[in-house]
Amino acid sequence: MQTKRSILIGRIISTICLTALAIIWILPLIWAFGASFKPDTLTDVDSIFPSSGNWYFGWYEQLFSFTSLDYPVLRWTLNSLVVGLIHTCLYLIVVSFAAYALVFLDWKFKNAIFTIILSSMMFPGIVTMVPLYDFMDSLGIAGNPSWIYLIGCILPGLGGVFGLFLIRSFFLGLPKELIEACKIDGCNNFQIFFKVILPLGKNAVFVAAIFAFLGNWNDFLWPSLLAAGGADIIAREWLTLPVGLSVLASGRTGDTSPLAGAFISVIPVMIVYIFAQKYIISGVSRSGIK
Repeated sequence: MQTKRSILIGRIISTICLTALAIIWILPLIWAFGASFKPDTLTDVDSIFPSSGNWYFGWYEQLFSFTSLDYPVLRWTLNSLVVGLIHTCLYLIVVSFAAYALVFLDWKFKNAIFTIILSSMMFPGIVTMVPLYDFMDSLGIAGNPSWIYLIGCILPGLGGVFGLFLIRSFFLGLPKELIEACKIDGCNNFQIFFKVILPLGKNAVFVAAIFAFLGNWNDFLWPSLLAAGGADIIAREWLTLPVGLSVLASGRTGDTSPLAGAFISVIPVMIVYIFAQKYIISGVSRSGIK
Protein backbone atom coordinates (compact mmCIF):
# COMPACT_ATOMS: atom_id res chain seq x y z
CA MET A 1 0.00 0.00 0.00
CA GLN A 2 2.82 2.37 0.89
CA THR A 3 4.56 1.63 -2.41
CA LYS A 4 1.44 2.41 -4.44
CA ARG A 5 0.96 5.64 -2.53
CA SER A 6 4.57 6.64 -3.18
CA ILE A 7 4.17 5.91 -6.89
CA LEU A 8 0.98 7.99 -7.00
CA ILE A 9 2.65 10.92 -5.24
CA GLY A 10 5.62 10.68 -7.60
CA ARG A 11 3.35 10.75 -10.63
CA ILE A 12 1.47 13.78 -9.30
CA ILE A 13 4.70 15.67 -8.64
CA SER A 14 6.15 14.77 -12.04
CA THR A 15 2.91 15.80 -13.76
CA ILE A 16 2.93 19.16 -12.00
CA CYS A 17 6.59 19.76 -12.88
CA LEU A 18 6.13 18.76 -16.51
CA THR A 19 3.02 20.94 -16.80
CA ALA A 20 4.92 23.91 -15.38
CA LEU A 21 7.79 23.35 -17.81
CA ALA A 22 5.33 23.05 -20.71
CA ILE A 23 3.71 26.35 -19.75
CA ILE A 24 7.11 28.05 -19.49
CA TRP A 25 8.05 26.66 -22.92
CA ILE A 26 4.82 27.61 -24.68
CA LEU A 27 4.34 31.12 -23.21
CA PRO A 28 6.89 32.78 -25.58
CA LEU A 29 5.14 31.15 -28.55
CA ILE A 30 1.76 32.40 -27.35
CA TRP A 31 3.19 35.89 -26.86
CA ALA A 32 4.79 35.89 -30.32
CA PHE A 33 1.54 34.69 -31.88
CA GLY A 34 -0.50 37.40 -30.17
CA ALA A 35 2.04 40.15 -30.86
CA SER A 36 2.18 39.24 -34.55
CA PHE A 37 -1.40 40.55 -34.84
CA LYS A 38 -0.61 43.90 -33.22
CA PRO A 39 0.03 46.93 -35.42
CA ASP A 40 2.73 48.17 -33.04
CA THR A 41 4.17 46.38 -30.00
CA LEU A 42 5.53 49.64 -28.53
CA THR A 43 2.06 51.12 -28.10
CA ASP A 44 0.25 47.91 -27.11
CA VAL A 45 2.15 46.24 -24.28
CA ASP A 46 -0.61 45.73 -21.71
CA SER A 47 -1.81 42.35 -22.99
CA ILE A 48 -0.55 39.29 -24.84
CA PHE A 49 -3.27 39.47 -27.48
CA PRO A 50 -4.62 42.60 -29.19
CA SER A 51 -7.69 44.16 -27.72
CA SER A 52 -11.06 43.18 -29.15
CA GLY A 53 -11.60 44.58 -32.62
CA ASN A 54 -7.94 45.63 -32.90
CA TRP A 55 -6.54 42.51 -34.58
CA TYR A 56 -4.23 43.50 -37.43
CA PHE A 57 -3.63 41.01 -40.26
CA GLY A 58 -1.54 43.35 -42.39
CA TRP A 59 1.82 41.80 -41.50
CA TYR A 60 0.75 38.36 -42.72
CA GLU A 61 -0.73 39.86 -45.86
CA GLN A 62 2.55 41.65 -46.51
CA LEU A 63 4.70 38.57 -45.88
CA PHE A 64 2.60 36.35 -48.17
CA SER A 65 2.34 38.93 -50.91
CA PHE A 66 4.04 37.76 -54.10
CA THR A 67 4.81 41.39 -54.97
CA SER A 68 6.86 41.90 -51.79
CA LEU A 69 10.28 41.77 -53.44
CA ASP A 70 12.11 43.21 -50.43
CA TYR A 71 11.00 40.41 -48.09
CA PRO A 72 9.92 37.37 -50.15
CA VAL A 73 9.04 35.10 -47.23
CA LEU A 74 7.41 32.50 -49.46
CA ARG A 75 10.59 32.27 -51.53
CA TRP A 76 12.70 31.98 -48.39
CA THR A 77 10.44 29.23 -47.12
CA LEU A 78 10.74 27.38 -50.43
CA ASN A 79 14.54 27.74 -50.34
CA SER A 80 14.72 26.31 -46.82
CA LEU A 81 12.36 23.50 -47.75
CA VAL A 82 14.36 22.51 -50.84
CA VAL A 83 17.68 22.75 -49.01
CA GLY A 84 16.34 20.78 -46.03
CA LEU A 85 14.88 17.97 -48.13
CA ILE A 86 17.93 17.56 -50.37
CA HIS A 87 20.27 17.72 -47.39
CA THR A 88 18.20 15.11 -45.53
CA CYS A 89 18.11 12.68 -48.46
CA LEU A 90 21.85 12.93 -49.10
CA TYR A 91 22.61 12.69 -45.39
CA LEU A 92 20.56 9.52 -44.98
CA ILE A 93 22.37 7.92 -47.91
CA VAL A 94 25.75 8.70 -46.37
CA VAL A 95 25.06 7.68 -42.76
CA SER A 96 22.93 4.60 -43.49
CA PHE A 97 25.52 3.09 -45.84
CA ALA A 98 28.29 4.01 -43.39
CA ALA A 99 26.40 2.42 -40.50
CA TYR A 100 25.89 -0.78 -42.50
CA ALA A 101 29.58 -0.93 -43.35
CA LEU A 102 30.58 -0.34 -39.72
CA VAL A 103 28.30 -3.07 -38.39
CA PHE A 104 27.90 -5.85 -40.95
CA LEU A 105 31.06 -5.72 -43.08
CA ASP A 106 34.30 -7.25 -41.84
CA TRP A 107 37.30 -5.01 -42.40
CA LYS A 108 40.27 -3.92 -40.32
CA PHE A 109 40.22 -0.96 -37.95
CA LYS A 110 36.49 -0.27 -38.41
CA ASN A 111 35.97 0.17 -34.66
CA ALA A 112 38.99 2.45 -34.39
CA ILE A 113 37.78 4.53 -37.33
CA PHE A 114 34.32 4.82 -35.79
CA THR A 115 35.89 5.94 -32.50
CA ILE A 116 37.79 8.66 -34.34
CA ILE A 117 34.63 9.73 -36.16
CA LEU A 118 32.65 9.73 -32.92
CA SER A 119 35.30 11.78 -31.14
CA SER A 120 34.64 14.61 -33.59
CA MET A 121 31.38 15.22 -31.71
CA MET A 122 33.47 16.65 -28.85
CA PHE A 123 34.45 19.64 -30.98
CA PRO A 124 31.88 22.44 -31.37
CA GLY A 125 30.85 23.23 -34.92
CA ILE A 126 32.05 26.81 -34.58
CA VAL A 127 35.66 25.53 -34.59
CA THR A 128 35.40 24.44 -38.22
CA MET A 129 33.52 27.50 -39.49
CA VAL A 130 36.55 29.49 -40.71
CA PRO A 131 38.37 26.68 -42.56
CA LEU A 132 35.06 25.48 -43.98
CA TYR A 133 34.27 28.97 -45.22
CA ASP A 134 37.73 29.26 -46.81
CA PHE A 135 37.13 25.94 -48.58
CA MET A 136 33.71 27.07 -49.86
CA ASP A 137 35.22 30.37 -50.95
CA SER A 138 37.91 28.55 -52.95
CA LEU A 139 35.14 26.63 -54.75
CA GLY A 140 33.32 29.85 -55.59
CA ILE A 141 30.30 28.97 -53.44
CA ALA A 142 30.64 31.50 -50.61
CA GLY A 143 28.94 34.78 -51.49
CA ASN A 144 27.74 33.46 -54.86
CA PRO A 145 24.53 35.39 -55.70
CA SER A 146 22.72 32.44 -57.28
CA TRP A 147 21.39 28.96 -56.57
CA ILE A 148 24.98 27.83 -55.99
CA TYR A 149 24.72 29.51 -52.57
CA LEU A 150 22.06 26.95 -51.63
CA ILE A 151 24.50 24.14 -52.45
CA GLY A 152 26.83 25.57 -49.84
CA CYS A 153 23.99 25.35 -47.31
CA ILE A 154 23.55 21.64 -48.09
CA LEU A 155 27.07 20.19 -48.22
CA PRO A 156 28.70 20.84 -44.81
CA GLY A 157 26.00 19.09 -42.76
CA LEU A 158 26.50 15.80 -44.63
CA GLY A 159 29.35 14.99 -42.27
CA GLY A 160 27.14 15.02 -39.17
CA VAL A 161 27.97 12.17 -36.79
CA PHE A 162 24.82 11.97 -34.67
CA GLY A 163 22.74 10.25 -37.35
CA LEU A 164 25.53 7.73 -37.96
CA PHE A 165 25.74 7.00 -34.24
CA LEU A 166 21.96 6.61 -33.98
CA ILE A 167 21.55 4.26 -36.95
CA ARG A 168 24.66 2.23 -36.09
CA SER A 169 23.36 1.74 -32.53
CA PHE A 170 20.12 0.36 -33.95
CA PHE A 171 21.88 -1.89 -36.46
CA LEU A 172 23.97 -3.41 -33.66
CA GLY A 173 20.79 -4.83 -32.17
CA LEU A 174 19.90 -6.74 -35.33
CA PRO A 175 20.90 -10.42 -35.45
CA LYS A 176 23.91 -11.08 -37.64
CA GLU A 177 22.55 -14.57 -38.28
CA LEU A 178 19.94 -12.90 -40.48
CA ILE A 179 22.69 -11.42 -42.63
CA GLU A 180 24.44 -14.78 -42.90
CA ALA A 181 21.19 -16.42 -43.98
CA CYS A 182 20.72 -13.79 -46.69
CA LYS A 183 24.26 -14.36 -47.97
CA ILE A 184 23.65 -18.11 -48.09
CA ASP A 185 20.58 -17.39 -50.25
CA GLY A 186 22.83 -15.51 -52.67
CA CYS A 187 22.02 -11.89 -51.73
CA ASN A 188 24.71 -9.26 -52.15
CA ASN A 189 25.26 -6.37 -49.74
CA PHE A 190 22.99 -3.98 -51.63
CA GLN A 191 20.13 -6.48 -51.65
CA ILE A 192 20.63 -7.19 -47.94
CA PHE A 193 20.69 -3.48 -47.13
CA PHE A 194 17.62 -2.44 -49.12
CA LYS A 195 15.44 -5.53 -48.63
CA VAL A 196 16.31 -6.56 -45.06
CA ILE A 197 18.25 -4.03 -43.00
CA LEU A 198 16.56 -0.84 -44.16
CA PRO A 199 12.99 -2.08 -43.55
CA LEU A 200 13.96 -3.30 -40.08
CA GLY A 201 15.77 -0.06 -39.23
CA LYS A 202 13.24 2.36 -40.71
CA ASN A 203 12.41 3.89 -37.31
CA ALA A 204 16.03 4.82 -36.60
CA VAL A 205 16.48 6.13 -40.14
CA PHE A 206 13.29 8.16 -39.80
CA VAL A 207 14.49 9.72 -36.54
CA ALA A 208 17.84 10.59 -38.13
CA ALA A 209 15.94 12.18 -41.01
CA ILE A 210 13.87 14.32 -38.64
CA PHE A 211 16.90 15.61 -36.76
CA ALA A 212 18.78 16.26 -40.01
CA PHE A 213 15.89 18.19 -41.55
CA LEU A 214 15.13 20.26 -38.46
CA GLY A 215 18.80 21.02 -37.88
CA ASN A 216 19.14 22.29 -41.42
CA TRP A 217 15.80 24.13 -41.32
CA ASN A 218 16.75 26.06 -38.17
CA ASP A 219 20.37 26.69 -39.11
CA PHE A 220 21.20 30.39 -39.12
CA LEU A 221 24.91 30.79 -38.42
CA TRP A 222 26.36 28.89 -41.38
CA PRO A 223 23.99 30.24 -44.10
CA SER A 224 24.51 33.73 -42.72
CA LEU A 225 28.30 33.35 -42.78
CA LEU A 226 28.16 31.80 -46.24
CA ALA A 227 26.19 34.79 -47.49
CA ALA A 228 29.22 36.95 -46.60
CA GLY A 229 27.11 39.89 -45.55
CA GLY A 230 23.61 38.55 -46.19
CA ALA A 231 21.49 40.58 -48.56
CA ASP A 232 24.36 42.96 -49.33
CA ILE A 233 26.00 40.29 -51.52
CA ILE A 234 23.51 37.46 -51.90
CA ALA A 235 20.31 38.37 -53.72
CA ARG A 236 17.51 38.24 -51.17
CA GLU A 237 15.53 35.78 -53.24
CA TRP A 238 18.16 33.07 -52.56
CA LEU A 239 18.33 33.45 -48.77
CA THR A 240 17.09 30.70 -46.48
CA LEU A 241 14.27 31.47 -44.07
CA PRO A 242 16.31 32.05 -40.86
CA VAL A 243 18.69 34.43 -42.64
CA GLY A 244 15.80 36.13 -44.41
CA LEU A 245 13.99 36.69 -41.11
CA SER A 246 17.10 38.33 -39.68
CA VAL A 247 17.08 40.72 -42.65
CA LEU A 248 13.39 41.33 -42.05
CA ALA A 249 13.99 42.12 -38.38
CA SER A 250 16.93 44.46 -38.93
CA GLY A 251 16.19 48.15 -38.55
CA ARG A 252 12.55 47.68 -37.46
CA THR A 253 11.16 49.11 -34.21
CA GLY A 254 7.68 48.27 -33.03
CA ASP A 255 6.95 46.53 -36.32
CA THR A 256 5.77 42.99 -35.57
CA SER A 257 6.23 41.57 -39.06
CA PRO A 258 9.41 39.73 -37.88
CA LEU A 259 7.28 37.99 -35.25
CA ALA A 260 4.79 37.00 -37.92
CA GLY A 261 7.63 35.58 -40.01
CA ALA A 262 9.13 33.79 -37.00
CA PHE A 263 5.79 32.19 -36.17
CA ILE A 264 5.45 31.03 -39.78
CA SER A 265 8.88 29.38 -39.54
CA VAL A 266 7.83 27.50 -36.39
CA ILE A 267 4.76 25.89 -37.99
CA PRO A 268 6.63 23.22 -40.06
CA VAL A 269 8.69 22.22 -37.01
CA MET A 270 5.55 21.80 -34.89
CA ILE A 271 3.85 19.76 -37.62
CA VAL A 272 6.86 17.45 -37.93
CA TYR A 273 7.01 16.82 -34.18
CA ILE A 274 3.26 16.28 -33.83
CA PHE A 275 3.07 13.63 -36.56
CA ALA A 276 6.49 12.05 -35.91
CA GLN A 277 6.44 11.88 -32.13
CA LYS A 278 5.84 8.13 -31.92
CA TYR A 279 8.61 7.43 -34.44
CA ILE A 280 11.05 9.59 -32.48
CA ILE A 281 10.30 7.79 -29.22
CA SER A 282 10.42 4.35 -30.83
CA GLY A 283 13.57 5.01 -32.84
CA VAL A 284 15.54 6.57 -29.99
CA SER A 285 14.50 3.99 -27.39
CA ARG A 286 15.24 1.01 -29.63
CA SER A 287 18.62 2.50 -30.58
CA GLY A 288 19.77 2.21 -26.98
CA ILE A 289 20.08 5.96 -26.37
CA LYS A 290 19.00 6.99 -22.88
